[in-house]
Amino acid sequence: LALQSETLGTTWTPTTLTVTANTLVAPSGATTADTLTATAGNATLLQSITSASATRTFQIWLKRKTGSGNIDLTVDNGATWTTKVIDTTWARYEISQAAVTNPVVGIRIVTNGDEVYAWGGQLESNPMATSYIPTTTATVTRNADVLTFPNADNVSNTAGTVIMDVTPAFDIPSSSTAGYGKNWLIDFDSGIGLYVESNLLKFTDGTNTATLAWIPLKGITYKIAAKWGSAGLKVFVNGVAGSLTSFDGSINSTTNMTNGGNGSGTTFNFGGTIKNLKIYKKALSDAQITSLTT
Repeated sequence: LALQSETLGTTWTPTTLTVTANTLVAPSGATTADTLTATAGNATLLQSITSASATRTFQIWLKRKTGSGNIDLTVDNGATWTTKVIDTTWARYEISQAAVTNPVVGIRIVTNGDEVYAWGGQLESNPMATSYIPTTTATVTRNADVLTFPNADNVSNTAGTVIMDVTPAFDIPSSSTAGYGKNWLIDFDSGIGLYVESNLLKFTDGTNTATLAWIPLKGITYKIAAKWGSAGLKVFVNGVAGSLTSFDGSINSTTNMTNGGNGSGTTFNFGGTIKNLKIYKKALSDAQITSLTT
């Protein structure tokens, strides 16, 4: 929702603050990061947005240039300021706040003369910061980051194991919360695979479903696994195994697997980061999976 995400001298309103454009290489690799210089104490750079009440998440990339005073962020025009610890390396900083109407978002440099590099100001109407969405003169909605890979030569229908590291971008509600259902981690076919639902990690072959109690929390990295084979279906989180469940003999993989979403596009994509994906064309032993996920 925030405009001019990389041009902080436009649309954004400075108060006792100077914006110097394109002074440093940004996280994107282009020289589009701006320098923000406080010319008095409690200098601000803010943007007003007209929008109905919603949970807001504001994010911006920052890197300290000069000084050591507090750097604060807001989504409610400074009624609430959140201090962030800024150092001399690039990092993305974010804040979230519920029920904000007509948000005014931005940054405050508390100490006169302090400077930071800034880039990529972004506001979203949801409880999480997604990957960067550049804007200029209009708001932007982009598709979810969902990857697809060929099942051929990667996946065995009759026996296999999938392991991944998962970091939720927000505390995933149960499916009883309005608007939330299955959060897919990997889908081998439309509705066959690994997902989160109702505070459970689930793996289904289309007929049977293995489960394990799991409440994914924002910012925590979990090691997740599922296996299938003649012995049955089983899921794991951080070395803890769920109960063994019957396997119908095939996961019925078709052309492509979908990582981070559901192939049919009918249910929720997972909100967060999935990395270090490993797929084996055999069912590893419980001891092997425990070792790999602990």
